[in-house]
Amino acid sequence: MLDPRVKPEDDVRYLRQVLIILSCLLFSIIATLPAHAQFEAKPTPIWEGVEKTEADKENDDKFIKQVLALTKGDELAAAQGVVQLGWEQIGQGKPNEAIRRFNQAWLINPNLPDIFWGFGVATHVRGDETDEVVRWFEEAFKGLRENPRFLADRGRVLEERKLPKRARFWFRAALDIDPDYVPAHVGMSRIANALGDAELEKTHLDRLKVLAPDLIKSDEETEKTE
Repeated sequence: MLDPRVKPEDDVRYLRQVLIILSCLLFSIIATLPAHAQFEAKPTPIWEGVEKTEADKENDDKFIKQVLALTKGDELAAAQGVVQLGWEQIGQGKPNEAIRRFNQAWLINPNLPDIFWGFGVATHVRGDETDEVVRWFEEAFKGLRENPRFLADRGRVLEERKLPKRARFWFRAALDIDPDYVPAHVGMSRIANALGDAELEKTHLDRLKVLAPDLIKSDEETEKTE
């Protein structure tokens, strides 16, 4: 699964720091995990309800120092790098491991909204209740309300949960910010089809023929061969 936050024009510094984190911490991170996070069968976002021991807190501090040493004290870059590890785990179908990574990122920078976005997707993939999933998306929304990628991803999650009308709201919100955002048009076309709105579906498919003609062509060719 590709990280839905990343776009090609992301600045070079961010990408370089992510590569540093990924290469240097993939193995060392596991060794410094707090005991409660390492053995918890179903980890809880931000360790809610978990009472940390003094040893846990010491391990937390050790982990933070280790990561910040690699990024020369740059908390944002460190947290982003660990968040990226979380997205990698989601892509491998390991939502519990992803939550562990997002928890670690939260230790470094608890105000990074991407962490809560990650919690939303991970709890969705894990099959948690919709209210719990939405709760994390709501937290992320506080800092990502102008991010069409986040808004469309929230729509995608609600669509996968068979909530088309709620999904439609978020796809539209994404398009309000970026009228040419392809994933939101794709989502709207699917939602329109699910709701039986042929006119709305055609509107978005026509727009996709302009924005992503290869995508539409691929779908049409698939239908011909079925």
